[in-house]
Amino acid sequence: MSEETKEIRKQMKKASELHGHMGPFLVIGVRIGRAAEQILNPENQQNKELRASVKVPLSTPFSCILDGIQSTTHCTVGNRRLHKKITTRDNRPIRDQRHRQDPNYNRQP
Repeated sequence: MSEETKEIRKQMKKASELHGHMGPFLVIGVRIGRAAEQILNPENQQNKELRASVKVPLSTPFSCILDGIQSTTHCTVGNRRLHKKITTRDNRPIRDQRHRQDPNYNRQP
C-alpha cells in the first residue's frame, strides 16, 4: 500500500470519527479538502493562513461535505477559518435568521 493510500485512509477514518459515520458526501468533502491542500500547498496542515468558503444547502447530505472539509483542512467554524454560505437545494440564498424573526430587519426606510 502506497503512502498516499495510507494517508487517505487515515484522513477518511478521522473524518468519519468527527462526522459519526462514513458516507459519500463526507468522502466528497475530504476529497475537496485534499485537493485544496494540494493546489494551495500550505506549509503545513495547521497553516493559519488557509481559509475555506463553502456554499452548500444546510440539509443532509450536503452538509456532510462541511465535516469532510473541516477534518482535512483544519478550517472550522469555531476557529473562524471556515465560512459557509447556506443555500436551498435550488441554490437560492437563505436569509439571515434575524430577518425571519423581525420583518423590519434590514428593511430600507
